[in-house]
Amino acid sequence: MLPSGEANRCLCMSTERMVTDLREVLPGPMRATKNEVAHRDWFMALTVGYALLAGLCVRALLVLSSDLPLYDGGLFYAMVQDLKAARYGLPLYTSYNLAHIPFTYPPLALYLAAVLSDLTPLSLLDIFRFLPLAVNTLTIAAFFFLARAMLSDRTAAGFATLIFALLPGSFRFFIVGGGLTRSLGLLFAVLTLYHLHELLVRGGKRWLLLSILCGSCAVLSHPEMALFVTYSSLFFWAVYGRSRQGLRSGLAVAAGVLALTAPWWLTSLLRHGLGPFLAATARNGYGYLDVRSLAQLNLTDEQSLPVLGFLCCLGILVCLAERRYFLPGWLLAVMILQSRDPRQENSVVVALLAGIGVTSALVPLLERWRAGMAGRSGLEELAPEGACSRWRPLTRGVLVFVALFATIWAILGYPANLQSVSREEEQAMAWVAENTPESSKFLIVTGALGGDMTFEWFPALTGRANAAPVQGQEWVGGFIDRVAQDAQLQKCANEGVACIESWASQTHTSFSHVFLPKRQAVYQVLPNDECCWSLREALRADARYQLIYDGPGATVFRRLEAFEMP
Repeated sequence: MLPSGEANRCLCMSTERMVTDLREVLPGPMRATKNEVAHRDWFMALTVGYALLAGLCVRALLVLSSDLPLYDGGLFYAMVQDLKAARYGLPLYTSYNLAHIPFTYPPLALYLAAVLSDLTPLSLLDIFRFLPLAVNTLTIAAFFFLARAMLSDRTAAGFATLIFALLPGSFRFFIVGGGLTRSLGLLFAVLTLYHLHELLVRGGKRWLLLSILCGSCAVLSHPEMALFVTYSSLFFWAVYGRSRQGLRSGLAVAAGVLALTAPWWLTSLLRHGLGPFLAATARNGYGYLDVRSLAQLNLTDEQSLPVLGFLCCLGILVCLAERRYFLPGWLLAVMILQSRDPRQENSVVVALLAGIGVTSALVPLLERWRAGMAGRSGLEELAPEGACSRWRPLTRGVLVFVALFATIWAILGYPANLQSVSREEEQAMAWVAENTPESSKFLIVTGALGGDMTFEWFPALTGRANAAPVQGQEWVGGFIDRVAQDAQLQKCANEGVACIESWASQTHTSFSHVFLPKRQAVYQVLPNDECCWSLREALRADARYQLIYDGPGATVFRRLEAFEMP
């Protein structure tokens, strides 16, 4: 099977001429009858209904596959506890990892989780597990309103909503524990762009106030979403608002958002200055252009045949052929300006383009091919774009197959790192919290490269420090160095004691304990099925380390004082 990027490139090259020729010979949009309009509305409602149902099922199956929040979220879990301990006042620093991390993170989602934990019988862990799921599902409905406003064809808006619901980037890292802030940020980002579009096109105080409110909530939810809304709003203004009224509306929205978010950012600036914000907004090793994804046309990160990515490519070709450059330009801006993996934010633009690709390229191609197979020489019987009541059974069958294929692979094609800390590992962490000194510093070795749920949740669930922290370091500086150091440490999982001793000496890191989970590493770099088998056996045999806990979830060793580093 070809890699997803290679498959996308080959498919796009082979269909580019067909799409261009097709746009030249197909008749323009025809005036639809009342029955056709009603049928389109019914078909759109059916498609959006399936999008909501399929999107909920895909997300829920992943969330319910584990008893605890998926993947990350430990930092936010500790910050919510800090908020509650401070009686909802903004603390100066977070207690997470005892690392003196400034409490400058946008706090809206943290406040929401704290309030829900106080007003409902749900535990805080349950909130981190289910709230991102609920918010991310609501985002599908919010996207539909944006698609319906931006796409003239209602059928295209329905297909765009379905594609958005099934794109990996629209849910993969929004339903995990750390999705508490990401999901809320994406929801309000989509709502902001919808209301801003209506403000610039229609005008009115209603859209102005809603744009300010939703924009403020996006800024107060997640830094990446605040960046996405900022440059996307500039794109919207450049296309829809190039007038005096548009300029006044844009300035009013910007001033309103600054005013509503001032209590947070002004407090943070007065307490900590610009340092944390400059550190957090640095590229942190990410280039200004995701060259690899663009070169491979890997816009969706699908784990199998990139069907949705191919539909997006069709949409790009249609827009370029018709000289509609807004959506392709917006997609390029996301790939250039987004500081981390852009395939989370670009899911909004990719889905819009894919909706155009379905109704303006795929459907006409199928109809024309079917007409040719039937021996029809003319095109007079071809349906106008979006006239789904006239689609032949072949066209409908292909669209149903695409929808089912994307749904199945959205469930089966998720990456292995969408896992959670096991109950056995959680029990080991609870033992650590009860039986080790609060000043203990742990080396956590899992063999995972690039991130792991144990790294994220250990400081939050134990109250003990991870001696090689990564999460939260983007707010204090030195993030890339921390990532590189942790990668070197994880390679010790298949080595002996000398590896971790050498690492500690080179990085000038002191530690008192070693925590080794009993599971397969997420990013497997070991020849064994069980994580850290070589290091675990080496520590057992080393007189400098004492085994203090050996349970079904993890093994814990204490480094004897005589050998602790100064």
